[in-house]
Amino acid sequence: VYDNRWMVIDTNTWSYNYPDISNPPAPRLDHTATLTPNGNIIIIGGLVYSRNVTDPLGQHTLNPVSMNSLLKFDAAESQWQNVTAIGNIPAPRGGHSAVLSSDGNSIIVFGGSTIEENGSFKTLNDIFVLELATMRWSAPSVYGEPPLPRKYHYAHLVDEDLMLVGFGLGTGDEHHGTNSVHLLSTSTWTWISDYHPNVYWLTRNGTTSMVTTSIYITNFTYDKIMADKNKNEQSSHVRAGVIAGVISGGVVAVS
Repeated sequence: VYDNRWMVIDTNTWSYNYPDISNPPAPRLDHTATLTPNGNIIIIGGLVYSRNVTDPLGQHTLNPVSMNSLLKFDAAESQWQNVTAIGNIPAPRGGHSAVLSSDGNSIIVFGGSTIEENGSFKTLNDIFVLELATMRWSAPSVYGEPPLPRKYHYAHLVDEDLMLVGFGLGTGDEHHGTNSVHLLSTSTWTWISDYHPNVYWLTRNGTTSMVTTSIYITNFTYDKIMADKNKNEQSSHVRAGVIAGVISGGVVAVS
């Protein structure tokens, strides 16, 4: 059974409800939902449960959604709107990640899985950017050694211009997971191999001050944290809300 209901969770009381929304879209899975600064939620990609046009009996099946066919949900008005994107349209995909840029002007999509013409699944490791003002897709030139293709991973902005990508399922065996973690500079579009913490950004985003040296990524996997043992270090404490936002797939926080 596939569901297209909209569930709202009140984080003050930890209660939930299903608001009455007219003209809901077809049930969908493996999509992303990204909250934009103006209060809209952009639904990208995934699979929809709809009628199979090649079946003479008209049976329903899961069909990939074109990446130029987006959904916009107005959280304030509880209304859905179909949006047609333009530009360099990515291949249809599900199990990808979508992260709002630090300036709030675009959504950065990474990876996922697409269905090829022969019916086989192909896991991806590409980067596409959706400009929200024009709903135009583009594919930036990306430098450095990219992660291996993956799906069902997580991605999160951890600095003003750094996107953290980690875990997920890789290529090959459907159940073959990966524990590698990677950093993408969204200012230079470069996959980087070492990280120098931006203490100012960390402080503004819910962490205590801390004294550490660089985090080195060996073979693009977090291998160890090199700490200066001669300094008085303090552990960083990330707020529960931040952790929940990182690990909760398909959930959008609306204030």
